[in-house]
Amino acid sequence: FFFVFLTSNKMTAVQLHTPLGEDGAGLYSLSTRGCFDVINLNTDLMMETTDAVLAKIPGGGAVTFCDYGTADGGTSIPLFNKLVKKCKDQQADRDVWVFYEDQPGNEWKSVFYHALGQLKVPGSDQTYMQEHPRGVYVAAVGRSFHHQTLPDNSLHVGFAATCMHWLSALPGKLGPE
Repeated sequence: FFFVFLTSNKMTAVQLHTPLGEDGAGLYSLSTRGCFDVINLNTDLMMETTDAVLAKIPGGGAVTFCDYGTADGGTSIPLFNKLVKKCKDQQADRDVWVFYEDQPGNEWKSVFYHALGQLKVPGSDQTYMQEHPRGVYVAAVGRSFHHQTLPDNSLHVGFAATCMHWLSALPGKLGPE
């Protein structure tokens, strides 16, 4: 993914996002304790938000989550373990979607390896996909979050952990309504 600067009749291409390490190695999550800390500090807010969402979904309909700016997906595994468990504990046959969003050149192999438990995440013995093999779906969105990434009225809970430096403005109200 590149951004092109036009300066004095000269074009300069600058790569905006470079994944860390080889695709499938999961090095970002192994190298960034701070991201785990940011997510951990906001887990209570995410749990409260999920409670509010579950109270508003009639008849046990599907719940959709999205991790914006996911990188290799590993840092959000402990959070999604808790959120998916909350959904399934409330209603075992409830479907849960987990979308991972990042730029097209992202390290996508590690995202799926982490979600499926093929790459271990510090502090997580199992992932939500291993714990709940039925009714939990994982998908990737290879598009910048500066554009709409999911259909209207399809997302229940979205979060962006440590990619806030890419934002140009506050996306809207934060937390449960």
